[in-house]
Amino acid sequence: MKVSIWMVLGIVIFSIALGLWAYDRFVSPQLKIDPGAFEDVRFPDVRGTNLAREEFELPADLGAEYAIVMIAFQQYQQLEVNTWIPIAQEYSARFDALTYYEFPTIDRLNPAARAFIDGGMRAGIPDPIARATTITLYLDKPAFRKVLDIPGEDQIVVMLINREGEVFWRVEGPSTTEAIEELDLTLRSLLG
Repeated sequence: MKVSIWMVLGIVIFSIALGLWAYDRFVSPQLKIDPGAFEDVRFPDVRGTNLAREEFELPADLGAEYAIVMIAFQQYQQLEVNTWIPIAQEYSARFDALTYYEFPTIDRLNPAARAFIDGGMRAGIPDPIARATTITLYLDKPAFRKVLDIPGEDQIVVMLINREGEVFWRVEGPSTTEAIEELDLTLRSLLG
């Protein structure tokens, strides 16, 4: 039987793809949670990398004691996230113990696919502050949503959390006057 170069190339490509899939599934899980392990809603321990290529163990690596986090599940939800960015920037400038992050949340992918997606986002976001505050989470989205008691992916979820994962405030969807007032009240009670 004669083996063609295309057959060998196909086997090599298949083997690499299978290896990347196995590595991502079994060697390098990014979500270290048991969805049934929490009685209260808490932000779980997850790993992510921002668009400035810095790695984070969240929520422990938050840049301040508290953070406003905007969790998006679909690309089109950036419009909803954008309604919260100026508010998060304003509050983080007002309170030293507060920062903010965008968490684009994507199903687990192999390293090559993650690099492609992150490269595309990085190319579309030239602002260094936006790159530093955008941390992509590649994880098991249903398990992540279950832990956070998020029923679906139709809207973004905005939370105020601390480094221990405690959730102090949360809302779904774009900013509204009522949601901003609730956040303001919560921040004043926590941070003075």
